[in-house]
Amino acid sequence: MISDGSERSTYRDKSLSTEACSARAILTAADITAEVDVTLGALDPDIDTVLATVLREGVTNALRHSSMRHCTIRATRDGAHVSLSLVNDGVGRGPQAVAPDSGNGLGNLRLRLAAVGGHLSSDIDDEGNFRLTAVAPLVPQPPHEPAPTAGPRYAGRVSATV
Repeated sequence: MISDGSERSTYRDKSLSTEACSARAILTAADITAEVDVTLGALDPDIDTVLATVLREGVTNALRHSSMRHCTIRATRDGAHVSLSLVNDGVGRGPQAVAPDSGNGLGNLRLRLAAVGGHLSSDIDDEGNFRLTAVAPLVPQPPHEPAPTAGPRYAGRVSATV
């Protein structure tokens, strides 16, 4: 809710810290060992919401598509960026196991992160664990727009980015 216009807050704002507590409770209730460390302190509300959304979607996907027994969730600050990683050992063991990049969920998260200047990656590490990593700036950045490409509109012109 927005009170008098001086505060920016909506029902859609989410907290990474709150989402981490929820994730721990859900994983523990599902008899999954959860290691959770997201003690970052205050974050920009837009960054907090995007990272909380990544965490919620990541845990939901792991519960839905794997048979994980262990999950590690960590968030760290490094200079002007914050990183969130979710690692689980359930790759390829679930009844609905899917490739790490299939479906729309991760694509939507990539778009959300790109909108604040961040990025998302997913892979299977050397130990066979699924790893989802979100990196975002501490302060939202405008999305990077690609430079114009040569074509009829730009024919004969030279452009440079400074």
